[in-house]
Parts: sequence; C-alpha cells; structure tokens
Amino acid sequence: MKNRKILPAGIIAFLLAITLTIGQTVSAAPASSKPTTSEPADRTAGKAAEARESILQEAVAALALTKQALRDLDANKPKDALSKLAIVTGKLEILVAAHPELGLAPVDVKVLTIEFLGSRDDVEKAVEKAEDLLEDHKIQEARELLNSLASEIVVRVVNLPLATYPRHIKEIAPLIEAGKITEAKTALENVLATLVITDHVYPLPVIQARDMLIEAAHIAGLDKPSDADKKRLSELLKLIRERLELAEALGYGDHKTYKDFYDTLKKIEKSVKKDNKQKKSLIDKLTNQIRDYLQKR
Repeated sequence: MKNRKILPAGIIAFLLAITLTIGQTVSAAPASSKPTTSEPADRTAGKAAEARESILQEAVAALALTKQALRDLDANKPKDALSKLAIVTGKLEILVAAHPELGLAPVDVKVLTIEFLGSRDDVEKAVEKAEDLLEDHKIQEARELLNSLASEIVVRVVNLPLATYPRHIKEIAPLIEAGKITEAKTALENVLATLVITDHVYPLPVIQARDMLIEAAHIAGLDKPSDADKKRLSELLKLIRERLELAEALGYGDHKTYKDFYDTLKKIEKSVKKDNKQKKSLIDKLTNQIRDYLQKR
C-alpha cells in the first residue's frame, strides 16, 4: 500500500518555500516570488533575493571545489588540490565575515514521496495486526508492517556548516604541504562528512486536502455554479475529509489539530447544503489552517 512517485512542480515549490532556511534571517524562496509592495520595498526585497542567491551560489561552489580537491588528491595532484582548497577557504571566510549570523547554508535539496494507498480503516487494521505481532514477540514482522504506514513528502536539505567548515579546510593544507597525502584525503573526507542533513516531513494526505480545497474554493466562488459544479464540490468535501482522517490515523499531528480541521469542515458542509455565501470564506479558513499547520512542521 506504499508507493513512491514524482511530485508536481507546484507542490515542490510550495514545500521548498516553507522549508529552506539559512541561519536565522536568510531564507531561500522561489525566484518567482514578487512582493506587492511600494517601489522602495520592492528594491529592498530584490536586494535580499540577490543576497540569498549569492550566498547559495558561494556555498554550492565551495562544496563542489572541495570534492574536486579530493579527486585531485586521488590523482596525486597536491598542488591542484591546494589551489582549490585555498579558493574554498577564501569564499567561505568572506561569506562568514559578511553574514556572521549564518549557521547553515543549504547546498542541495532532494524530495522523496511515499504514498499510502489505503484508507483510515486499513491503517487501523494494520495497527491492530502489529500489536498482535508484538504480543507474540514477532518484532521484525511488526516493524515491517509499521514501516509501511507512511504517506509523506520528505524534503531532505543538505547544509554546509559555515561555523566549522572553513576552519577544518584550513587544517588540511599543512598536511598536503608536508606530503601527507593519505592523511589529507582522510581529513578531507571527514570534512565532507560534517555536512548537516535535515529532513522535513510533510503529510501527503494533508497536502492533497489542501490542493482539493483550492479547487473547492474556485467552485464556491462561482456566481452561478452548475449542477455538475455543485456535485463536484460535494465530492471534494468528502475526499478532503477522507484525506484528513487518513493523515490523523497515520499519526501526523495531534488530535486537537484535526479537531479544528473537522470543526471548520463541518461548517463548510453545512454551508454547502444550505447553499449560502459563507462557504467560500469557510473554505478559505480551512485552507489557511492547513497552511499554518504545514509551515510549523
């Protein structure tokens, strides 16, 4: 009941926008983001975006040069390795001096999707079976079963630790100059092993519910919805409830969070049945609740 698939570009952009953060004040955002502000604010935002892009480019370049230096050592080209490591040190020291608040700089992002194709009932049955297996001390069988109970998008961010990386690189140069190539290679491999990998996990059913809400909001905003539109809106609300129930059953979030979702969804369902004008604003409310929930993860 578990499947891996490629995400639509829109979902990836949404996830990256709420995930990538450099240090405490500099964050990466989609290049297409455009603030609707005054001209001076636009210029400030533009400069901030340029600064983010510059930081990312320098960090990525430093990592690439580090790997090239390691290949130079493998090829017994110590002078080439020293030259590249000198550039790495220079780049990062300038970066740290200009932005002392930075701790981590993202240099790579990967997105993995795992989808559970069953229902809430399937999850509950699997949990009961796992409990029976644990009672019989069949731990590995229970473990395999529980591992299948996931439906999520994992955004894996690889970060360069700016506080320590330049210092460790500088410590390798004396080893190369002394002809201790094997030791230098080991030290350089250890530096590359200091990259910080952070996984940000987002429940796929909740994201799917969010996307359905976008379509539902469009239909709810129509001046004269057709019978087909009304039928589709009812179908969407049913699917949204199923997605949220699945996410809750899989353990993505606490009971209070989902209670708030269900309370708003119940109001939407009543509003749709009465065909009053509140349904659009209520759908927007639930969309915002889900957005806030995803941003806090």
